[in-house]
Amino acid sequence: MRGPGVELLSPSTVGAYLARRRLAQHGSFLEAVELGGEDSNVVLGAGPYVVKQALPRLRVAEVGSTIRSERTVTWNQPLRLEAEIGSEAAFAGRAALHLG
Repeated sequence: MRGPGVELLSPSTVGAYLARRRLAQHGSFLEAVELGGEDSNVVLGAGPYVVKQALPRLRVAEVGSTIRSERTVTWNQPLRLEAEIGSEAAFAGRAALHLG
């Protein structure tokens, strides 16, 4: 959960975020781009990482908007990729964050 003072990540701040978690070196340059996100999150690509952060509020005027089918297609893509990769697929999960 995010506290009241937590700001959303952006291409200009995601490098420092990753450095604080020891996934990137402090002061190193990571080219970061916004990968789109949806009406409920921000998705950023930074070097070899993809960072997804929930928004505090939905970006759409009403829940259940007409883009729900597009969202479903997007959310199902990782499942299709995992099926294609098969037993070689691995999810690092929380261990990849080095939260120590």
